[in-house]
Amino acid sequence: MEGPGERQANSLSKWLDNLQQESWQLELLISGFTVFLLIAGLEPYHALEAEVDRLMDTSLAFDLLVLPYQTFRAAYYVLLAGLIIHVALRGLWIACVGLRSVSGDIDISALNFQSGFADHLAKKIGSFDRYIERLENLCSVLFAYVFLLVFCLISMLLYVIFVAVLRVFLQFILGTPLTNQSPFANPVVAFFLGLGILYFIDFITLGALKRWRWTAKIYYPFYRLVSFITLANVYRPIYYNLVDNPFGRKMAYLAIPLLLLVLTAMSFQYVGESYVAYNPDEEPGYWYRSEVYEDQVDEVNLERPSVPTQFVDNGLLPVFLPYLPAFHDPNIQKVCPELEPGKYSGPKLRGAFRLGEIVNFDSDAGQLLGCMQQLWRIRINDSTYTEVPLRFYYHPERKQYGLRGIIPVYHLPPGEHQLMVDRYRLSQDRMQWFPGREIYFSIIP
Repeated sequence: MEGPGERQANSLSKWLDNLQQESWQLELLISGFTVFLLIAGLEPYHALEAEVDRLMDTSLAFDLLVLPYQTFRAAYYVLLAGLIIHVALRGLWIACVGLRSVSGDIDISALNFQSGFADHLAKKIGSFDRYIERLENLCSVLFAYVFLLVFCLISMLLYVIFVAVLRVFLQFILGTPLTNQSPFANPVVAFFLGLGILYFIDFITLGALKRWRWTAKIYYPFYRLVSFITLANVYRPIYYNLVDNPFGRKMAYLAIPLLLLVLTAMSFQYVGESYVAYNPDEEPGYWYRSEVYEDQVDEVNLERPSVPTQFVDNGLLPVFLPYLPAFHDPNIQKVCPELEPGKYSGPKLRGAFRLGEIVNFDSDAGQLLGCMQQLWRIRINDSTYTEVPLRFYYHPERKQYGLRGIIPVYHLPPGEHQLMVDRYRLSQDRMQWFPGREIYFSIIP
């Protein structure tokens, strides 16, 4: 006689058996809906890259956004590519099921092929029912497999973030400055990096370190630690349910090659302009760069000065000089070490909670403007323009703070001229002038 626990287990097993028979409908619904959303979100997703660049220009602290963004990018394309393949295969499966209801199994003998062809096709194709079953297995495994890859990418990101935070914390405790030195220079950070590499090797070898008696006992506590950091419990049942059968193991071994294939596809570009000069930044004087003309592109280069248009017909040329805190703040502190900042930078709370001051009432707007003006030098052709008034400005299209000036050019003859905006910046612990990139503009008579 069955006990309550056995009856409950049998009931759950029967419910799951019945549910998996109809799971293809849910798979197709979720895949189709998700593919639609992902394709519709491609344009906003690409716009997100400009926002990430803007934040990175705001503070060095946002440099860490590169890794989450690239991980999100990889997961986005893995999910999109995987689910498109799943929808196509599931559509093929439905087509085969519908065809079977009309024509039944494959009858090679009815085709009157010669024995060589008939034997070969009978051996290679086999039963149509078996073909449908293989498609069903492939579709069901692929659906879970795609989400497993996405969660694996997220886990890798979590571990890298943990190591990065650990490195910053140790440097803060030890009182050492943040530098670009190798993370392996710190023994604690190097240990966790090595541990992560071991965990990755164990993952892609389907648990090789867990099988060897002389490594299993040593590896076990570290395995538990890394599993906790990476939230591996979220996807571990899927992983082990996948690799406990031959077909699933083949799919698991393909994980890294498939990820590399997706990343390669993301990076693919075709170059066809054989006789065009390679790089306008490295070959000044030969290019019109559209990103410096605000009326020619939707998104100008956020790091470069820009002008509204290439053609001037009223004798006045406005120019915008972007303020990039991550780049310019060290230069300002070097030029004006006693300068009071206009705002207190860093995270603040405004809303349901209020924490941290934003405005520095001890600052002087004139001193701020005067100091920032020292970082720029405006030249047209061979002349330096020292009397161009610059003022603070928030550029509505670029969504950037900076300086804006109006350069009088009515005295210049009609035709093309060259604007150069030089930068005064730190180099090897001292301030130096660096020539800017040329901006060509034309005076219309």
